[in-house]
Amino acid sequence: MLVMKKTIVISLALAALMLFTACVSGENIRNYNSGVEAYTAGDIIAAKDYFLAAGGYGNSKSYLSAIAEYERIYAEAVAMFDAHDYDAAENSFRSIEVYSDSAERVRAIEGFRTAYESALEAYENEDYVKAGELFAAASGYKDADDHARKIAVYERNYQAAVKSFEEGDYLDALNAFERIGVPYRDSEERIAELYRLFSEKGVTAKLFIKLYLKSSADEDYTVTVPTADVSGAAFAFRTSDDMLVTGSADDEGFITSISFWIEKEEAEKLGRERVRNIFAHCVHAMSAEETDFAEVESRLDRIFAGKENCGRYSFSLTKNASGVQVLTAERK
Repeated sequence: MLVMKKTIVISLALAALMLFTACVSGENIRNYNSGVEAYTAGDIIAAKDYFLAAGGYGNSKSYLSAIAEYERIYAEAVAMFDAHDYDAAENSFRSIEVYSDSAERVRAIEGFRTAYESALEAYENEDYVKAGELFAAASGYKDADDHARKIAVYERNYQAAVKSFEEGDYLDALNAFERIGVPYRDSEERIAELYRLFSEKGVTAKLFIKLYLKSSADEDYTVTVPTADVSGAAFAFRTSDDMLVTGSADDEGFITSISFWIEKEEAEKLGRERVRNIFAHCVHAMSAEETDFAEVESRLDRIFAGKENCGRYSFSLTKNASGVQVLTAERK
């Protein structure tokens, strides 16, 4: 009885072996061997196809499990790459560098980093054009996009300024160049050129208003010009500190003569020093130069007496019979 059971077990084992041998074809074995060869060579994607075709032969399933881990890491790394989380993505891609385009992605990230570091160096050296190109090449690495957008604003203001300058709208050109706020391209040279132009031809009424408000603001005085029609050859407007301004301009809009009027009652209310200060800001604005306000104040008595010019204009300070104080500037 025992011999019979043993014979049955042996027979069943042989039958199972014959069945397994029948199920495993030469094609399965060849695919398995090709899979191992591809996996060893780092062609993971091709290896997966071979192992799937191997029909479970050998340890195909173990290889497929390992390949599934490659796929998982790769998918996560791609998601981080697309989200511009390059440092984290790089670590993952390096761990599976033989898989798909992981090596190319690592090189791309290295390129972004190199461009970013070079861009920062150019930015610190105030070479903003080069920095803008490099930040764009960094393609979202760290805060590269923020820097690139900022420099793009510099470029838009610069191009607008150049266009205004070429069209002869010098005040808009000056405003646009100064809006840049940094020495972008040749903006500093252009600003200096505009101020030289104003020193040669004088200032326009629009520019006077801008410079007067700026000069006052720099000394912590808040002044406004509620309304001012200064587009014609003759103009008149009143400032919020109750100074009346009247003048005339040439065909290009540059002031030929301008007077600043402060009524007697207003002068008494403001006080001598404040009136003097207002007129000093007028002189400072008319100079159309980057002259220090304190320098203008130190020369003010000579300027008021008509003994010293400031910018393109000569000045005289008078008081009429009604007690109105008038500062007049005439273009030389």
